Amino acid sequence: MAAKETDTQRPNVPVVRIFLSSPGDVAEERAFARELIDSELMKRPHLRGRGALELIAWDDPAAPIPMLATETPQESVNAARPRPANCDIVIVLLWSRMGTLLPDRILKPDGTRYLSGTEWEYEDAVKSTRQPRPQVLIYRRTEKLKLDIDDPDFDEKRTQFRAVNDFFDRFRNPDGSLNGGFHEHATAAEFKELLRQHLDEFLHRLLPPAAMGGDSKAPFIQPVIPPAYLEWLQRTCADVSLLGQDIQKGQAITLSQIYVPALTRPVATPEVAARGKARARPEAEEKQAFPLLQRLDGVSLYIVPARGKGRARPAADEKQAVPLLQRMDGGSLYVPAPAGAGKSTFCRWAVLQSIATAPIGHAVPAPDEFAEPEPKSLRGRLPLLVPLRDFGTDMDCGRGGRTWHRGDLEDALATWADRLEGLSAGTVKAHIKAGSAFLLLDGLDEVPVSDTREGHAVFPRELLLSGLADALPEWLQAGNRILLTSRPYGLDEAGLHRLRLPQAPLEPLPRELQDLFVTRWFHTLGRPEKTEDLIATIRQRENLAPLVENPMLLTALCVLHESGGRLPEDRYELYKRIVNNVLFHRFHDEVRQREPARARLEAIALGMHVGDPDSPRQSPVAEISYLEVEQLLRAFAKEDSSYERGRVEPVAQRDELLTRSGLLLPRENYRAAFYHLSVQEYLAAERILRLEDDLWPIFRDRSAVAEWRATLMFLFAGKIAGKSPRWGTDMLQRLLNEQERSAVEANPWPAAFIAEALEMCLAKDYSVPEILKEGFRRLALNAIVDEVAVQARHALGLCLGRVGDPRFPSLRDTRAYVEVPAGTYPYGNKGEKVEIEAPFRLGRYPVTNSQYRVFLEDGGYAKREYWSEAGWAWLQKNGVTEPEYWHDRRWNGPNQPVVGVSFWEAEACCAWAGGRLPTEQEWEAAARGPDGLTYPWGNDWEDGICNSSEASLDVTSTVGLFPRARQRRFGIEDLVGNVWEWCDSLYDADDKNCPDLLVLRGGSYLYGSWGLRASFRFGDVPDFRFDEGYGFRCVLAPPRP
Repeated sequence: MAAKETDTQRPNVPVVRIFLSSPGDVAEERAFARELIDSELMKRPHLRGRGALELIAWDDPAAPIPMLATETPQESVNAARPRPANCDIVIVLLWSRMGTLLPDRILKPDGTRYLSGTEWEYEDAVKSTRQPRPQVLIYRRTEKLKLDIDDPDFDEKRTQFRAVNDFFDRFRNPDGSLNGGFHEHATAAEFKELLRQHLDEFLHRLLPPAAMGGDSKAPFIQPVIPPAYLEWLQRTCADVSLLGQDIQKGQAITLSQIYVPALTRPVATPEVAARGKARARPEAEEKQAFPLLQRLDGVSLYIVPARGKGRARPAADEKQAVPLLQRMDGGSLYVPAPAGAGKSTFCRWAVLQSIATAPIGHAVPAPDEFAEPEPKSLRGRLPLLVPLRDFGTDMDCGRGGRTWHRGDLEDALATWADRLEGLSAGTVKAHIKAGSAFLLLDGLDEVPVSDTREGHAVFPRELLLSGLADALPEWLQAGNRILLTSRPYGLDEAGLHRLRLPQAPLEPLPRELQDLFVTRWFHTLGRPEKTEDLIATIRQRENLAPLVENPMLLTALCVLHESGGRLPEDRYELYKRIVNNVLFHRFHDEVRQREPARARLEAIALGMHVGDPDSPRQSPVAEISYLEVEQLLRAFAKEDSSYERGRVEPVAQRDELLTRSGLLLPRENYRAAFYHLSVQEYLAAERILRLEDDLWPIFRDRSAVAEWRATLMFLFAGKIAGKSPRWGTDMLQRLLNEQERSAVEANPWPAAFIAEALEMCLAKDYSVPEILKEGFRRLALNAIVDEVAVQARHALGLCLGRVGDPRFPSLRDTRAYVEVPAGTYPYGNKGEKVEIEAPFRLGRYPVTNSQYRVFLEDGGYAKREYWSEAGWAWLQKNGVTEPEYWHDRRWNGPNQPVVGVSFWEAEACCAWAGGRLPTEQEWEAAARGPDGLTYPWGNDWEDGICNSSEASLDVTSTVGLFPRARQRRFGIEDLVGNVWEWCDSLYDADDKNCPDLLVLRGGSYLYGSWGLRASFRFGDVPDFRFDEGYGFRCVLAPPRP
């Protein structure tokens, strides 16, 4: 390249030749180009000291070209200046003139004349045989040419303009597509920014790199870490006030007290077989679903079932998650994660770890598998935490450029550092040069893609990315450590390839770390007694699972629980805190923007529920297009002008919400969705509360749509919070009055909403009128008899238990039992018979929580007379005082079957009632009847006929919820499905390995048709009680001898 030539004034400095070609009508652009090339470009930090520029132009004022009388002006220029073919960069500028036609002795190779000297210069450059060939840049001003028909030069100007069009025709194919590139600009100022950007990029490629540290004349600063800066870091990074939570006055919490390890996956390495190739697990090794049930058909085989409903641990050969700090200690990382997943918190924790002089311990240690190692490679580095949202706002983006280089980024970081307490720009640059910096760049997604500043369009994110791409190779080679975080969409595949940082996506908080966080939180506040209750609440409410995996949302739940709130009745308050927390954090320094952002989010959420007048929706959608977001924002601006004054276009508002709000997130294919559907439902309810005074039409109409239930519950709770509980019960009574039996059978969802809202009122201890309770009882009992949709029936049944289910007399009352006559009954699967010698009374239902409560409150666990010798010994040894899940709201509804009871507890309760447990033979005789039915109701299975896995309730149901599942002859309920029932029979008396196993019958809500046959048997040890599917029913008869 010509840049191999050197500046005669500065030996060994490479020179880049730039040829400027144009006719005379673009004088302003030529002046801008000259100023940029002669005075500005080489002063930029990333170009300074790397070379020199030589401008080749016919109008050089410092060296005017002598025009000979014997030559054309073009021939004089060619003779006096280097030809375009011999330059590194050729710039062609055109607008309305092509220039003067060259004489016919200067012809193209095909014999035609050149349109002008400008075309000759262009052709000379593109046909150059020099290697590398010149870089040719063509610019065209698009300003409309104004011609006056009275102008004497009208014809000549029109001919010139047509010649320009003819010149540009060469860049288009017959179909209109481009076969070559050129750049258009409307103004000379716009041209200057384009040219600056393009030359900046070309020069960076052409010139050799400068040494790390930039200008060799800059004074060297010893890379030390100022003590004042360390003290400032300790204060600011330990503070948790930015969580935005309303922690009670005087309850100071620091990050080290509550932080739990952030997790990621280890570096991916393929499983290596003997010959070094990655090996897939054979299909034969994979576990099959229910492979043993077919072997249980009358064979003595004991299975230990999975205990509880928790998430299964990974198989032994799957890679366990590791602490993110462990991977950070090993090298630089890119950490993508959703909003609130803990990226910023980890950044602050990493800073604290890097400046710590000793290991950071905690009174409540983390489980061994999640313990963080000491990050020795981070110690001694200068940490610089840069919130990119603020950094992007302060960036000097110029006037539309899209390219930064290492020097630009280092200057910007140094300028940022200069404002921090105890730190200087020179210190940061010295550490970067020495390779001892720890740069934490937090929130790439929060840097605007585009913005308007001082009337110019700027592109902060592209500048930052290009600067990082240029800087990272040298930074990493020098030994610096880099952490870049973003929400997942902040960096696309091209960006990942461009930066080449190893990825370490944050994992959701697993159950063990959720428990650790809650434990540390209440330990710090001196309220450890609240820990167990909140953990139990989290485990009981499966709808909380996606929320508590997020540290920010789990924090909101801890604060709510500390202030006395409970779920589900305080769900509205929880989401209010969550949304306020997120917006506080995302608009921390811009309080006036917080409320408008919230209002816009509410408008979008409601639009996703109801659509618009031209295209209304009956059911909410969880995702919409960017275009619809813009339309909703435009409609919002018209109807609520207090927030919108025409300052910002909907597109800009949409982009701000997608990049900054943390609640509305981009999806693939230019679509948007809220962080979680429940957030959308809450915000939609808040919007309705803003807009509507009379909510009756909304509750009346929308309650008919099942997908609106959660939104209506937020609306109901929000209105009560702003009005009174009496308003709520009056609304429910009005809705109840509308529920005709036939209408409920056709559509039970309004009734299900009434049930859920009434449960909330009862849980919050509101005064509920007896007339409302009695009306609801009739509604629920009729719905059960009519077998309305099972999910709605389940909700109605649970609420029926709260208001008082009249179906269950005391266990000591004979009305609670059904007589099974003596006789010969089929038994087992091999045609056996069993003789029931005397009639017996078997409980119509499994024992419910309300019935068991009477035994409990009567001192059942303290009275020796109800317990067998072995049962009393077990009780004294284990100190049990109540069923295992007695306080778990998922299982403790008054009319749900009591669960989590051992054989000994079931036996004692029956004795207290004046009865005993059934034998296995008695149980099967009652379930199959004298006809030997396959199922209590008959011989054919039907999905949804009882509480089985096919019913998909995934929980025990109110007993008697499935009328068609009654035993066909005796009318006994829930004999299969719902819960296993203890029987007073050994599973296999001849089994020497497990001689004390006792029988359970009936299957549970987790089992399907095969496991719910009336002949199906199961066994377990009598003291086992850690299963939500173990219950029992009584026989009202004296104990067996």
